[in-house]
Amino acid sequence: MDMMKARERRTAALHVQAFARDRDEARCGVKILLNSARGIGTIPSPLRAHRVLLVSLALALAACAPASNPAAPPVAVTNPAPAATCPSESFDAFIERFGREIAFQELATSDPLVIERYDIAAEPEPRRVVQEIALADVVWPVMPRLDLMSGRGRVYDIAPTAENRMEVQIRTPDTSDQQRYVFGQSPCWQLQRVVDESI
Repeated sequence: MDMMKARERRTAALHVQAFARDRDEARCGVKILLNSARGIGTIPSPLRAHRVLLVSLALALAACAPASNPAAPPVAVTNPAPAATCPSESFDAFIERFGREIAFQELATSDPLVIERYDIAAEPEPRRVVQEIALADVVWPVMPRLDLMSGRGRVYDIAPTAENRMEVQIRTPDTSDQQRYVFGQSPCWQLQRVVDESI
């Protein structure tokens, strides 16, 4: 009885191997040759039979993989990348949110931020200093809320400048207290430069 069960197991294993071989041959045109004189019954361990079967299948699948040519040029992508989604397309909506939300200022400020100011301690007279400040070192809020300007005796103007930029000028009338905030699109609106003209 045990011999019959062993023979049935051997026959079933051979059928599984033949099925896998036929399927792989049909799919990728590779001929897998098995030594019919050596049956699974001659392999001492049942785990080894599984290993042999898995290795055979892995080799057959590897033969189906297309060969890569390192000298071939990379394939060009035909679909263009989707446009960046900007939180505010119009500058009016952007600047209102930028002045109101400090977290939004942190997201919409270039790194590094260019800051121009006058060094009033310079001798013999104040001189203009230009610095690039890392985003981690910027003091927030970088720009005050525009809707609160009139209550503090300050006014602001928004005007387009060269190179499709927008400039917000905040000033105290009849004084040198004036700051300009220059915004550009890359691709979304962001603060790129602060010019403090106060002396």
